[in-house]
Amino acid sequence: MGNLTVLAIACALGMAGGRVEAQAVTAKSAGSIENGKKMFASAGCSTCHGEQGQGTNLAPEIAPPPLDLQAVIAYVRQPTGID
Repeated sequence: MGNLTVLAIACALGMAGGRVEAQAVTAKSAGSIENGKKMFASAGCSTCHGEQGQGTNLAPEIAPPPLDLQAVIAYVRQPTGID
């Protein structure tokens, strides 16, 4: 089970008061951005984590902060993490 799936189940447990009413997530659908957005919205994650997953006083950040234009340009011109 992937980290995102575990996180989604943990959030669902928190929102459902310990009950799990989540749909089964297959390996194929787990990597879908659209499925992730739908799950984030339907589970009410933004209530605690913020609209962009930026974190609030109720729950931690679960998405990286957005990059400004200069950071994107710098990364495209000289990417990091590539051997």
